[in-house]
Amino acid sequence: RVTKASPSGNYTISTHAGIEEIYILTPSTDISVNLPAAADCASGYKYNIKNMSTNTLTIDPNSTETIDGSTTFALNVQYQSITIVTDGSNWFII
Repeated sequence: RVTKASPSGNYTISTHAGIEEIYILTPSTDISVNLPAAADCASGYKYNIKNMSTNTLTIDPNSTETIDGSTTFALNVQYQSITIVTDGSNWFII
């Protein structure tokens, strides 16, 4: 599933259907992209998030979860993207 959006404020991803979702975001300002709890997604579930703007997308895992051990991950370059996968507890860049 591919979702395109142009958020003007923080963006929350709440779906996790199938095996992977793709988000192509063009924010009008710097925003946080909030992820669902890794435990709510099946182990192996992937998100691909792409920043189409010159603004910063800060990927923010749920609660104390991490992305490769970090509490957030910033996409701060236009056209930059990240693919992350969960083990059911945290997120990992692949």
